Amino acid sequence: MPVISDPVESREVLAEARELGVAIPSFCAEDERTQECILLGAMEKGAELGVENLPVMMACTANYPSHGQMKLYTRAGIVRLGLLGFFSYLDVMMSEHSPYRNLRVLPCLDHGIPELDTYALNECAETFSIVMFDGSEHPLEENMRTTAEYVEKTKGRVLVEGCVDHIVESGDDAESQITSVADAERFVSATGVDLIVANLGTEHRAAAAEKKYHSQRAREISNSVGRILCLHGTSCLKDEELPRLAGDGIIKVNIYTILAQLGGQAVAHHVLKDLGNMFTRDELEALRDAGYLGNRYFSESYREQQCGGKLGSKLAHVAEVPRRDVWVDCVKEQIKHYMDVFNYRNYGR
Repeated sequence: MPVISDPVESREVLAEARELGVAIPSFCAEDERTQECILLGAMEKGAELGVENLPVMMACTANYPSHGQMKLYTRAGIVRLGLLGFFSYLDVMMSEHSPYRNLRVLPCLDHGIPELDTYALNECAETFSIVMFDGSEHPLEENMRTTAEYVEKTKGRVLVEGCVDHIVESGDDAESQITSVADAERFVSATGVDLIVANLGTEHRAAAAEKKYHSQRAREISNSVGRILCLHGTSCLKDEELPRLAGDGIIKVNIYTILAQLGGQAVAHHVLKDLGNMFTRDELEALRDAGYLGNRYFSESYREQQCGGKLGSKLAHVAEVPRRDVWVDCVKEQIKHYMDVFNYRNYGR
């Protein structure tokens, strides 16, 4: 199945999710590994449910100041090159030769900043299923004006997600106001957006104890403007809170930080255990003498059990593949977990 970028098809996917009581996770990716991991997790979850064509959103930021993912996609740090790579790789992974080809993949631009992301917002609009036009750094009136102009300019080309209020980063000193129902109503009426981000008390990368998700406000806004809410900043929510998001009117949930955190930690654990297959004894002793390692790497049991009896660099261990697979195996399980808590089982009924 081709990547979904047609607005009519995108609306159909969203309508189906609403009918089934599903909130669709929008997983951000900044490299090919994450892209395939998203597809692999969705394919495996589909196999468990007996559904080949599960929908999944694959998102990215461009020049977003706090984390511009398409800048990071290549070492060259060029956003246009990153976007080209992102879509080229996605096309390959969804080709007739791929095991992922039956999935319904909706690519999304996350936090398109009008002053910074002219190329992504304008020249790449039709390659996305949903574009988030983020004018939230400006006062509400200017935000509504520029968002409405973008909606008009891209009408019939892409679904537009607008941002009523700024969603702050964890540790930010910026004031964070919960979005009022009145402001949400004004924003939707003035702009004509398909989806909105409202400030519901969460933060990007917040710890659970720092912030509270305002479920009642989400329901009040949804009752007024429809079930078109997108939630940013889910790090502070507990797992038991997640299944109710769809019932609150949230249709799209952005997820990134936890994937990077768990994947990076899994790789770190793997490397620490495997150092004896990556360094010689002399190199390990130098690391120990520098205070980085203890003595377990020099024990006979470690050498026999972990290193086949011999310390030293081994190609199968220093190559990228084992670390890739550790990362993917960890992160794909988290992707499947989110599909579970966002009610993807309903696709199999």
